[in-house]
Amino acid sequence: MSVASFELCASAMLGGGPYFRVRLSSAATADIVVTSLRSHLNSQVMYARNMAQSAKKIVKQALLLPDKERAEVIAELLDSLPPSDPAESRSDEEWIAEVERRARAALAGSTGLSWEQARMEIAERLERK
Repeated sequence: MSVASFELCASAMLGGGPYFRVRLSSAATADIVVTSLRSHLNSQVMYARNMAQSAKKIVKQALLLPDKERAEVIAELLDSLPPSDPAESRSDEEWIAEVERRARAALAGSTGLSWEQARMEIAERLERK
């Protein structure tokens, strides 16, 4: 393997990006590095597969929980995710103000949205993403 072909091979193995450009002194050294790189990439693939299996195992176990505990797990997981749209991110103070606004509207007799209208709006927002 020539030095030039190793450079192209390493770049292709890493998605063609500029992250891995090395000029080596000999083809033998290039072979050693390619073998090491392949081993590293294989271990990364195995790690990803194991993580996917772990996630499936966790989901399977979570589904055995009583409804209330499953809801708590779901709430914790959802709370740990960043907002999908940073513009929708609100501080605790903003959420408190929103809850108070909605409570005042409900106490004043505002009917708000029907469940069907709310579901349609949610579905539309999800379709846009």
